[in-house]
Amino acid sequence: DADQDAITASIKEVAAQVQTYVPGYRLLNEPQFDPPSVHSGGYALVTVFVEVEGAGDYLPPYAGNLDIMTAAATKVGEEIAKEVLAATTGGHA
Repeated sequence: DADQDAITASIKEVAAQVQTYVPGYRLLNEPQFDPPSVHSGGYALVTVFVEVEGAGDYLPPYAGNLDIMTAAATKVGEEIAKEVLAATTGGHA
């Protein structure tokens, strides 16, 4: 049995992390939990609804899906660069 409170807390924590580099990212409501059923192959389901409003810098605000992909790619690139710098400078990035 899954701990719904722990799952909800984890979802909110990750959403807060994403908001640090995608300010328009937000949960629309609390996670929804459905018990195992034949329709889900016997698995319990967690459903989360999110909204992403773009910054409107280069694209319209309704193009948030494109903003989040760009922001996520930038974040991944920054993290890779930190690792490379740390490896090549002996941990002094």
